[in-house]
Amino acid sequence: MKDNLTILSYLIWGVVLLGVGALLNDIRDFDTNQFKNFISWAKTADKNEHWWTSKNAIEWSYYAISMALYFFKGYLIYGVFKFTAIIDNVKNGDYFSDNNITLFKKIGSIFITYAVNVFILKAILSYVAVSRFKVGDEFMILVPAGVGLYVLASIFKRAKELKEENELTI
Repeated sequence: MKDNLTILSYLIWGVVLLGVGALLNDIRDFDTNQFKNFISWAKTADKNEHWWTSKNAIEWSYYAISMALYFFKGYLIYGVFKFTAIIDNVKNGDYFSDNNITLFKKIGSIFITYAVNVFILKAILSYVAVSRFKVGDEFMILVPAGVGLYVLASIFKRAKELKEENELTI
């Protein structure tokens, strides 16, 4: 069993490293020179144009939403990384520990938080960039996975209670 857990641990580390690499590549490809344009925003703004529909506001919104999406990608990578702690606990024989229960809940909330926030940000981005909005795979996969992890946490909690009752029985 420890061999399987070691392989699983390596797979999770591979996913985390690939995710970090993809995130760094996305950030590198993003045009960070746009930020220099925002310094002179007040000078270039058209006073007759409504703020929300102005070119500067749309550019700023695109920039801010893109940065938020990068943050949430990092947050998701952190959630996947938390699986390594569960594997370490299982390797040590702590199957139904409070730590595992907390980790399952935390990872579930990270998955759900990521999916909902990315859904909202992409909806706003489609409005700002006037593009088609599509519900992404991350929403369709991560929300049920997050709910499943919450269910798994409650199963582990009940199993821990039963284990403690069983240990008290003579």
